[in-house]
Amino acid sequence: MKISIIIPVYNEKNTILKILEAIEAVELSDFEKEVIIIDDCSTDGTTEVLRKLDGKYKIIYQERNQGKGAALRRGFDQATGDYILNQDADLEYDPADYPVLLEPIKNGQADVVFGSRRLDSSRVRNVYKRYLWGGVAVNTAVNLIAGVRISDIFSGSKVFPRSTLSKIHLRSRGFEVETELTIKLIRAGYRILEVPISYHARTIAEGKKIRPADALRILWTSIVSRWQT
Repeated sequence: MKISIIIPVYNEKNTILKILEAIEAVELSDFEKEVIIIDDCSTDGTTEVLRKLDGKYKIIYQERNQGKGAALRRGFDQATGDYILNQDADLEYDPADYPVLLEPIKNGQADVVFGSRRLDSSRVRNVYKRYLWGGVAVNTAVNLIAGVRISDIFSGSKVFPRSTLSKIHLRSRGFEVETELTIKLIRAGYRILEVPISYHARTIAEGKKIRPADALRILWTSIVSRWQT
């Protein structure tokens, strides 16, 4: 089987090589790895770093900055794997957790696997309490609005069959894509299992990009996604 690892990148020149090294280091005996990087029109030198890797990885350069959701969707369109795995480029999510994410897929326990930051607090480092509790509050609100029960809807670690993309239509352009993807996978009838993963949140100074305004888009997406296909 093949796993397509989709990496949206925006202004990550200090971390992109490290995350790629970590991905290369992960042993996946039952999966061939396909790495797809989407540079969302970076302005900090990330593009120049990636140009040196052309040919080693499949790299897509967005013509203009469009957001995480738009970058992921572009990557999904280019994927050829049996499964898709989302991976942020900022080192908050550890590729060493890939075997944990893929094990329920291999043993038939689930169709879709989410890495959850809520299931084992000992593996999570949160820099800002306001982000932690704000995320929990919005997650709870989305669960209530959409009628779902997921502990970590906004996790950047998700594995799902590429075939699901023929059954759902994603529209989101920003961080709200995680909410839209979750709700539509559930509505399409896929079995979702959450597993604990490691998470090391970075600071705003280090480049943390999500902002309180994103919560409003997430809540709106949770409402409209209940009725969209």
